[in-house]
Amino acid sequence: VDDKVRFTSGAGARCPAAEATVSAIADTEAQSDLWSLEEFLACGFVRSALHPVVLNLSVAKSSPIDIEGIFFAKLSTAAPG
Repeated sequence: VDDKVRFTSGAGARCPAAEATVSAIADTEAQSDLWSLEEFLACGFVRSALHPVVLNLSVAKSSPIDIEGIFFAKLSTAAPG
């Protein structure tokens, strides 16, 4: 699935040139999703677009995940074809 991701700040203002097409699978039950910092930056977003956060997550086998920050996005998609 190719989804366009548009970054918006907490105030709702569009961030210039902050739009990317990414391949994603929607998890409609998720309250949040994780995206690697490497892929985030490769899509043209910048580290300064991340809002600071204090959050500790552990996944399978208690492996910790470092969270660099959060961003707010509006996701939209179109049916293939």
